[in-house]
Amino acid sequence: MVGEKRILLLGSAEERDQYLAKWRQRAVNQVCEAFQLVKQAEVSRFSERSFFYRVERGLSPAMSDDEDPDPAGDDEAAAHGFEGEVEDEVEDRTEDDGDVLIDE
Repeated sequence: MVGEKRILLLGSAEERDQYLAKWRQRAVNQVCEAFQLVKQAEVSRFSERSFFYRVERGLSPAMSDDEDPDPAGDDEAAAHGFEGEVEDEVEDRTEDDGDVLIDE
C-alpha cells in the first residue's frame, strides 16, 4: 500500500499511468467475475423465468401473462416478492375508524 501511494504521489507520469492501467484492468476483471455470479444466482433463483435463462435460449426476455400467471392469484398489481407487505403496512397505520394515519 505504501508502494502504491509512492507511485501515485511521487512517481513519474509513466509510472502512474502504468499503475492505473493495471488497477483498472483488475477492477474490470473483478466486475465481470461478480456479474457472472449475479447471473448464476438469478438463474438459480428464477430457473425458467430467469432473464438470463430465457435470453441464452433465444426466448423473449420477458414472459407474457399467459406464460407467467400471477402467483398471488388475485387481480391486484403487486411486485413479485412483495405481495401483502403494503397491505400489512397500511393495516398497521390505521385508526379504529379506518382512517389511514399519515406520518408528518
